[in-house]
Parts: sequence; structure tokens; C-alpha cells
Amino acid sequence: MKKSLTLALGILFLLFSCTEDEDTNPFDSSSNSIEPLKEVLVTQIHIGKIEVSWEDNYDNETGYQIGKKLGNQAWIEEYGFVNGNTTIFIDSLAEINQNIRYRVSVCHDEEISEPTESSSIYTDFPSPTNLNFEQVNIHTIKLTWWDQSLGEDGFKIEKKVGNGNFEPLTTLGENSTTFTDEDAELNQNIIYRVYGYKGNNSSNPIETITIDNIFPAPSNLNITQNSVGSFTLEWEDNSNGEQGFKIERKIDSSEWSLIGTVGEDIETFEDSSIGKISKSRGYDKVYYRVRGFYGDSYSGQYSYHKINLVGSILRGRWF
Repeated sequence: MKKSLTLALGILFLLFSCTEDEDTNPFDSSSNSIEPLKEVLVTQIHIGKIEVSWEDNYDNETGYQIGKKLGNQAWIEEYGFVNGNTTIFIDSLAEINQNIRYRVSVCHDEEISEPTESSSIYTDFPSPTNLNFEQVNIHTIKLTWWDQSLGEDGFKIEKKVGNGNFEPLTTLGENSTTFTDEDAELNQNIIYRVYGYKGNNSSNPIETITIDNIFPAPSNLNITQNSVGSFTLEWEDNSNGEQGFKIERKIDSSEWSLIGTVGEDIETFEDSSIGKISKSRGYDKVYYRVRGFYGDSYSGQYSYHKINLVGSILRGRWF
């Protein structure tokens, strides 16, 4: 009787132990219940790249199946798969400027757990910031900005001149933070804008203020008489980057004519071509003007001076 009772108790213990193992073993092929992951985390590593992570609490899982949902679209159930003993999945093709959700299921042979979903993540493409400009000279403008994104293909720069539209100016590589426009239009209002791009996606642009790229005129034109038919012109150069200055002259009501050209940074010119001017020759007034030039562009204003002629005496005054 005692032996029979002991044997019966032993059998019951074994049965109880086997039943408990079946209920708690998530990888038992006779069970349809694999314990799901407790939590799935998502982190944006850089533009178009998201890390999906979880805690591995299993010893012999086959792997993990990753699903993905973009916005209000249907789930992509088998978007990715990683082997067992892995805690990270990298989505290197994450859509940009979109809300994305992931879910992960634990796999063991043919069995799969219920998925565990992540929170929604918005794949932001940050715009550059702190766009500034420096007018290096009359035809050169330097742009600088802060790169706030990781993983961009590069940056695109556009320019708007006057009342025109924004037009592509250049494309730069990744991590760029500066660009110099050496062909800035003179005597025009200019606006630049910069934005990052990756493939066919781009950040929102950031713009400069309107840049008044005026070509400063020379000033303080003074004329000194060296002799009856020779005059020295002196002026103040207010520009940087001009190719030079053109000097023009007009006698009485005649047309302006070019009498000389000097190079950059020159601030003086001697007019010896006028000859002897006197009242008896019928000349009353001589006019001079000086303007800077760069290519076909000229400074916005002229330095202008008139000389009244009385007989053989020249008296200068500002006009």
C-alpha cells in the first residue's frame, strides 16, 4: 500500500512537471503560443536610416521577422528578417519626411509570435540653418550655413535675381557648409536659398535676405589745373573688385566721349589731350565724369565735375 501511494505520487509529479513545461516553453512545437517581445524601440540614425531594436530574452530563437507600416498604408508583414540572438534591425531605405511604424515577431522554426509594435517615428530631413552672406567684392558673394542633417547626399543652391524666379546655381557634396558665387550680378537685388537633398527628397529651403549688390560709385572727384591744356583728376575708389575706371569728358553741349581708362584701384588720371582751351576758341565749359567698370557693368553713379572757362582763366566748381 505504501509503495503504491509513493508510485502514484511520483507519476502525478511527473505529469505536473511536463504540463508546466509545455505551457512555459515558447519554442515547443506543440504550442501555438510564443511569448512576444516586451518592447520595440525605433531611433533615426540619419536621413533615410532607422534603427529598430529590442531586448533578446530567448536562448534558441530562429530569428526575428520585421514588419513595416508607412503612414496609413497597409502593413508590409515580411519587410525584413534577422537571425536569432540579434537585437537590432537597420532600415537603410526608410522613407523621408514620413510617419513609419515597425513591428517585430519572434520566430522558432515554423512558429511565430504575435508582433510587438513600435511607436510611430517621423523621418525628418532637417533644413540647414544660420544662412549668412558676405559681399567679398562687387561680383563675389560668399554663403555660409550650418549643416543640421546626417546622411544627405549634398546641398543645392538656387539664386533669384531681381524679379525673376529661383534658378539652380550649383550642387555641392555632403557636409558642405559654404559656397562662393563669383559671378554675382551687379546692381541687382539677389536672394539665395539652400537646401539639403538625398535622392529625390529634399529638406525645406532656407533663404538669405535680399542682397542689394550695388556697384559703388567713386566719389570726391577733384580736378587740378597743371597748365592751360592739362588737368589732373583725382577721386576716391569706393569699390572692391572692379576691373578699372573709365574717364569721360564733354565740352559745352557736345556728347560725352571716352578719353581714358585706368586699372583697378587707380585713383588718378591726367588729361593732356584737351589742348589749349580759351574763351577765344569758343569753349565755355568742360565736364568730366569717372565711373568704375567690371565687364559690361558700371558703377551705380558717376563722379561728376564742371569747369567754367573764362578767357584763359579756368575756374572750377562742383556741379
